[in-house]
Amino acid sequence: MMPGGAAQQNASALDDLAEDDWEFGEDDFELDDPEYVSAPSLRRYDLSQSADQDRLITELGRVSGVQSVMVCRQNGEVVQSRSLNDLTKLGSVVAATVMLLRGRSLRLMSAQVGGTVVCVRPMGEHAVAVLADPGVNIGRLLSELGQLQEAV
Repeated sequence: MMPGGAAQQNASALDDLAEDDWEFGEDDFELDDPEYVSAPSLRRYDLSQSADQDRLITELGRVSGVQSVMVCRQNGEVVQSRSLNDLTKLGSVVAATVMLLRGRSLRLMSAQVGGTVVCVRPMGEHAVAVLADPGVNIGRLLSELGQLQEAV
């Protein structure tokens, strides 16, 4: 037998072993967070309606680390909010963000202002702003905001 043939057989056996190592099943993963078990779905809101504003604020307020949620008009006027702090001063930040995002393909913005994470999502004539602790899972928060759609 040629030495090259043995090397090829060993390489082939290693390739087979490596392929077997990459076969995962459901039991190989820990799924502790029930919110991540199902695929995300789009949620539609008519932000001109008070009931939809309340529903949106309640749902976003459940995300761990969120301190405040507000719905405002694109000019920065606060329509409705639930907060640990006074949000009236944040209206100008939201209005500036909406103007920045207007006409662009970007539909989400996240920034750290002082010790607070601010995320903004324009939705038609309104915008949704979320304030959160600096330790918040920003990816999850942006994912939640990305699922929001304006009801037509």
